[in-house]
Amino acid sequence: MATKTASSQHVYTLSGGQRVFNSILGLGGFAAAALFLWTGVSEADNRVVAIVSAVIFLFLGCYLLARGFRSRIVIDGVRIAIRDPFREHCADLAAIEGYRTLNSRYGSFMQLILKEDSGKITLSNSFATDDDFRAWLAQVPDLDLRDREALLQEIQQDAELGSTPDERLAALAGARRVNFALIGASLLLAAGMIFRSDSLRGPAAALLACAPIAILLLAQRSPLLYAVMKGKQDPRTDLGGTLLISAAALFFEMVKANFVTLQNLLYYSVLVCVVVLVAYFATVRRSLNLPLLSLVVVLLFWSGFYAFGLVGTLDTVFDRSQPTAYVVPVTGKHVTRSRSTDYYLELAPWGPRQTQNSLSVSSSVYREFNPGDSICLALHPGWLRIAWYTPISCPAKP
Repeated sequence: MATKTASSQHVYTLSGGQRVFNSILGLGGFAAAALFLWTGVSEADNRVVAIVSAVIFLFLGCYLLARGFRSRIVIDGVRIAIRDPFREHCADLAAIEGYRTLNSRYGSFMQLILKEDSGKITLSNSFATDDDFRAWLAQVPDLDLRDREALLQEIQQDAELGSTPDERLAALAGARRVNFALIGASLLLAAGMIFRSDSLRGPAAALLACAPIAILLLAQRSPLLYAVMKGKQDPRTDLGGTLLISAAALFFEMVKANFVTLQNLLYYSVLVCVVVLVAYFATVRRSLNLPLLSLVVVLLFWSGFYAFGLVGTLDTVFDRSQPTAYVVPVTGKHVTRSRSTDYYLELAPWGPRQTQNSLSVSSSVYREFNPGDSICLALHPGWLRIAWYTPISCPAKP
């Protein structure tokens, strides 16, 4: 909602829907805090957890209500003030270098970049603005557009990309074709591995495991043509698609296996994740304008999936050792439903599993077994010495 004072000051609050949404969530936080106090304080064992939970939800409720009713943008001549729930950021037009448009899982938002590295001011898109606000913002340079034009000019001047400016710009189209070929190849390799083609699983896993190395070398060799996780205004080709496909395929292959313990898998994965994060940090930072913490979170999300998938897939796909067979009694079974339906058989202690344990199975296997039956398992030592097991057909009884 926008208001205009007699002194031509413009005040913009959150849109009506946003204020209602924040108010409902804020009141829900208060209700949750009261519920924790009501149900948990009287129980000595849960008293500390209840109080801590109540304080957290109480703070969350206060924050959301304050965001709904205190947040506003005030434009007074050349000065802008942006108030969030607990503080206010101010800047004169002359002190603003420009703005950037950033994307998150909840949508896009602007960041005003102040001159001389004196700070950044986040500008949410949840405010109800008008033409006066857009006219004021038009005076602020678009830094993403400025960087795009500067990069295109640099490409036109690079003699290694062609003999004329037009040929050098045409190299961008060639880079896009290379990217499409890489994505297509990674999809074929992923399909060959996931659908368990015996002749393709090993080579496909090896090539998908090496994909991040090839992508990193390509981005470093031709930084004017290729980027990793770039912004929308960046004219270069984004190689992130191949990275996501390779990570998803390896992770999907890994989760099919049942590991005796996740401890060694975690150790190896953390090591790989750190190596990948360090190797890609400088490359991604050049192409993705994000705060340092946000950049690390984005990299950790991808590198974590890749690391777990890589370690688990290498351990299982390249394990050629002779497994040990076990006949294990089925003591029960259950189904869990969330975004998907998962089926589990509950097993008696066996081999390295010295306590009651459960085995994830397909729906057909779940229907086949009942409590009192026995299932046969093959225990593999693992290529990386991370033991894993899988159900097998039991030998026929004489």
